[in-house]
Amino acid sequence: MSAALIDGNEVSRNSHGYRAAVGTEVDITSILFGEMSVGYSWRDYTSNQLSDANGWGAEGSLTWNATPLTSVILTASTGIDETTVIFEGDAAEANFQNTVALDVNHELLRNVLLNANVGYARDDFEGTSRTDNIFAAGAGVSYLLNRNLSVDARYRFTTRDSDDNDIEFNRNIVLVGLTAKL
Repeated sequence: MSAALIDGNEVSRNSHGYRAAVGTEVDITSILFGEMSVGYSWRDYTSNQLSDANGWGAEGSLTWNATPLTSVILTASTGIDETTVIFEGDAAEANFQNTVALDVNHELLRNVLLNANVGYARDDFEGTSRTDNIFAAGAGVSYLLNRNLSVDARYRFTTRDSDDNDIEFNRNIVLVGLTAKL
């Protein structure tokens, strides 16, 4: 149970949510394949201070094996997410989020894997005038020590532009690690 304060009054976020979806996978050619689902979501809040949220959503991905060593993956989705955002005194009922991302994976050597990616997300906070636009880009390398162990290095840049100037940011993340797979 989570509650938010608006003008000193608590708003209960208790709700019942449902989602119905149907999807399919398709092999377009031997090197191009994808999957997609379409559904409808609705969330009924117990509080009278929040309007119920509902709408259509979809997800999909398309994978192209450009060469035996290079894959390009495009993903996109739209849907309703939970939120506790309060903007200019208004509580958001839901976050209507749209995303798109592109990943490129390449096997440089048998034990060296490269990755590059870009992505965009738009968050519309229903019940408020706030909208966020998030852009991200990154790159990484994995050195496979054996089937179950790798050394990884990644860089990720993310920026958020928002109607709420206090939450805008630019973020640079560098990760170096050891990955073990069972």
